[in-house]
Order: sequence, then structure tokens, then C-alpha cells
Amino acid sequence: MSNSLKRLAARRAELIEECALQRAQVAQEFTLLRSPLNAFSLDGLRERLAGHSTLLLAVAGVALGFVVTRPKRLLSLASRALPLFGMVRKLLPLLSH
Repeated sequence: MSNSLKRLAARRAELIEECALQRAQVAQEFTLLRSPLNAFSLDGLRERLAGHSTLLLAVAGVALGFVVTRPKRLLSLASRALPLFGMVRKLLPLLSH
């Protein structure tokens, strides 16, 4: 093999190694960025609430009862709770550090 081919092969191997390192770094950074969101993801929520299915069904039944019997009261409560929920979602990542 000529010198130029050897240099190209060595450079290619270096680039492949560098790409693998960069891929690993990006994956690690992505995991770190995504970790605060795991608390709010459906999978994380599903894992936390897996053993409480009867409680969830009871809460869902009570909520459905309120919707059917008094929709105006529930709508006013929801309109007051949504801004509070938004503030809590913004503050939780700050408090986790």
C-alpha cells in the first residue's frame, strides 16, 4: 500500500473513533436534558401509579360524577387550577437543582 492510502486509512479510523465519541457525548447530554421531563412523561407516571389502579379508578369516577352533575363548578375550578399548574411545572425544574 502506498503512503497516501495508509494515511487515508489512518485518518478514516481517527474520524470513525471521533464520531463514536461525539455520538456518545450527544447521547449523554440528551439524557441529561431529558431527565427533568421524565417526571412528567407518561411512562414515568405509569410506573409511579402502577400499583394504585383502584385509587385511580375511584378518583376518575368521582371526577366523572362532578362533570355530569355540576359542570359549571368543575369548569371554574379548572380555569383557576390551570395557571397554578403551569407555575408549578416551571418551578419544579428550578427546585430540583
